[in-house]
Amino acid sequence: MIIALFTGCNDKENNDVSDDNSGVVLERSVQELEKIDGFVKSGLEFFFGSTRESIENALGTPIKTKYEEHQNRHDPSKTDVIHELYYEGLYFQIYSVTEYNKDILLVVSLSNDAYPVQFGLNINSSRDKVRAVLGKPDTASDEMYRYFASEYVMGLVEFTFKGNNVTSIRWTFIPN
Repeated sequence: MIIALFTGCNDKENNDVSDDNSGVVLERSVQELEKIDGFVKSGLEFFFGSTRESIENALGTPIKTKYEEHQNRHDPSKTDVIHELYYEGLYFQIYSVTEYNKDILLVVSLSNDAYPVQFGLNINSSRDKVRAVLGKPDTASDEMYRYFASEYVMGLVEFTFKGNNVTSIRWTFIPN
């Protein structure tokens, strides 16, 4: 069910990333990678937790909820649940491992400026500001920038643009 969207980094001083879609390899400094890791881990500047219960305690009752049952990958006799919580301009996807009563945050998506974002990279920020703060993206197009975190964080962040401005930010966490 969960697809690994990440390729690991090594322990060298610099890590290779592609320059936009050109295929040219760049060197990413440890400081740049640490900044991206920090942004992937805690890009939203308010605490909401990582469980369904903590999110609802922090933000109240969602506008809409959905859930879908899934067979556990490790034990086909068990059924887990993916919960989706919708708030005005904010979306969460949480994987609930029923056997262990554990929630794993998979996705946080932001689409309005009501919620503060680290480094001031809010909705409506410019493409140039995103690049100035986080450096060159690992993947880029006219509509999107994608930054991969290190293997220690296991996740990524995507900025979607309309014209020159950010219209949404999506954090995806990759469980190990």
